[in-house]
Parts: sequence; C-alpha cells; structure tokens
Amino acid sequence: LMIVGATETEAQRVNAALADQPVQQCLAMQQLQLRQCASVTSTPNEDAFCIARHGFAGPSACMNVAEAP
Repeated sequence: LMIVGATETEAQRVNAALADQPVQQCLAMQQLQLRQCASVTSTPNEDAFCIARHGFAGPSACMNVAEAP
C-alpha cells in the first residue's frame, strides 16, 4: 500500500483496513505461507512463484476481506 501511494491519499481507509481483524489474520497467514514456501524452494522459478502467490496475490486478496468504512 505504501508502494502504490495509497497511504498518502487514502490514509483513513488504509488504516481502517489494516486494523480490521480478518485482514490482520489473513495477512499473517499469507506471511506464514510465504515463509514456508520460500524455505523449501530450490530454483529461482520457485522463488518467483512464492513471491507472486504469497507476496502479492495473497495479500491483495486479503484487502478484499476488509470492511468498507
């Protein structure tokens, strides 16, 4: 969210989304899955898969769980 500039333009919505309990749980699970995935990779392709799946797509899906303010 900081990379795309959302924290500057939509600070209230970003803070509300990140404070939402289901979003926090979802993000924690994605972080765990990213770490587990990365721990068993052996090729650069597998690293890229882990980052794409659990570093980008997963957290993005978590933000869809957030309740709209």
